[in-house]
Amino acid sequence: MLTIVAPLDLAECSTHETRVFDPADVDGYVYRHRWRYGYYLKYFDPLILAKNVWITHAQQHGELALDLAVFDRYGSGPLDTTISRDTLVYGELPGADPACLSALHELAARLTGSRQRLVVVMEPMSPDWISQYDPEGAGLRRLADQVRGALAGSAATLWIPGADLPLRSNAFVDAIHLRWSAARVFSRGDRRRPPASARIP
Repeated sequence: MLTIVAPLDLAECSTHETRVFDPADVDGYVYRHRWRYGYYLKYFDPLILAKNVWITHAQQHGELALDLAVFDRYGSGPLDTTISRDTLVYGELPGADPACLSALHELAARLTGSRQRLVVVMEPMSPDWISQYDPEGAGLRRLADQVRGALAGSAATLWIPGADLPLRSNAFVDAIHLRWSAARVFSRGDRRRPPASARIP
């Protein structure tokens, strides 16, 4: 199993409800073939529907420059955009939420117990963000150490792109999100050389 983790993904896990549906409802709908319309009526949200209609219309008519409803033959976004956000969008890196690290530890342990391999990739940050918010790299190093600690004792592998994957500012559309064309470079990065951090002891 491969998971790509942006540094900010580990900042808030205990303050957000991640469960969207009641598991009993899903189980009844999928496996017990209960009346489907009761399920739809319970979870139907007209405001979300209206919002999604507007977003889809805007995507199809080119009104959301970075979120066009255009895909290549693999189902991914167009790879030739040169558009970026007006700002970095994301500011200073908050501390890691212990609940996030605990969940990552539990996932790694469960996969190790079932003889499966977890590969965690730390998504790189824009050089512009680093120069503004973490010029000494202390925040990102501290986060990397916390992730290593969460994976300790498992068979997980951690890859932290560094000098082996140089990405300039123009590879990013904001502080975190890679330009579609740069995503190909990132995807090939772990094939060019061994991960910066191999199996966690």
